[in-house]
Amino acid sequence: CVGCVWWGCGASGSVLAAKLSDEKNLNVLVLEAGGKPLMQSEIPGLWANSIGTEMDWKYNAQEDKTFGQSLENKRVKIIRGKCLGGTTALNTMLYDRGIESDYTKFESAGLTKWSWEDVLKYYKRSEDCKFEKITTHETVSRSHSQGGKLCVDSFRNTRTVEIRQVYSKALNAVNYDTLDFLSVKNHQGFVSSVAIVKNGLRVNAA
Repeated sequence: CVGCVWWGCGASGSVLAAKLSDEKNLNVLVLEAGGKPLMQSEIPGLWANSIGTEMDWKYNAQEDKTFGQSLENKRVKIIRGKCLGGTTALNTMLYDRGIESDYTKFESAGLTKWSWEDVLKYYKRSEDCKFEKITTHETVSRSHSQGGKLCVDSFRNTRTVEIRQVYSKALNAVNYDTLDFLSVKNHQGFVSSVAIVKNGLRVNAA
């Protein structure tokens, strides 16, 4: 006997269906238009290989004179996942919570439960931060946490260390800041990626 039918196994659908299934007396059926993601999608460096495959809905934006002028037919591809996990199976995996002033604007617009203080507790509850530059930072670590279901880490790509060092040197020479991570106070500068990955592999919401 099915107590709940959930349509769509994307980022939000997977999480909500899992939460509903925590109820012992509730059977949850999840329906998804796509199938299992390709194995290659788990490897961060191959993320672009899944675009245009059976995992992708293959949407395109309408032609617009303000963007996409260099592309074929001047139409930008809109990457949306058609598989278990939805777009979490083929996006770039980057993790960012925005800046504190964004949430202040939400609250000023009438969203009274969307202040930074209100949403931070949910971010911390969901997060399992493994990135040492964040977890060992005296101030920034206070707005992050460990033990949640969403694993956040750096890509730990040792092959690009020298390239990043060259970029940093060039950027600093022209007075641009290079940062270890983005702060909730300020997103200005160049930073190494923080991503939704675990043990070097993509974290799929499903």
